[in-house]
Amino acid sequence: MARNSDAYSLIDSFRDIGYEQAKEMYRLTDEVETALDLGMSSIGHLMFVAAESEEYEGEEISQDMSNLGMLFKHLTRIKQGISLAKENCSHTIRQAEGGRAK
Repeated sequence: MARNSDAYSLIDSFRDIGYEQAKEMYRLTDEVETALDLGMSSIGHLMFVAAESEEYEGEEISQDMSNLGMLFKHLTRIKQGISLAKENCSHTIRQAEGGRAK
């Protein structure tokens, strides 16, 4: 798959936005980054616990691991897109505030 046609391409980079929208989107990107980090950590923990369970095996665990693999394949690029959007929002905010450091 071409790099420009994966999940990353679905993220708006917020390059040309105004100050107020940049502040709002910056807060949102911060919240989303935190949620993704916490969620991925919880999924990792649950995967570890499930792998140790004798009742969770065979086709069920294979399908779930395949689904999680597909999720994480795209999630990494989505997270990169969110980081770019956050950087662009931060730049817009700094410019609007006269170049002051954050």
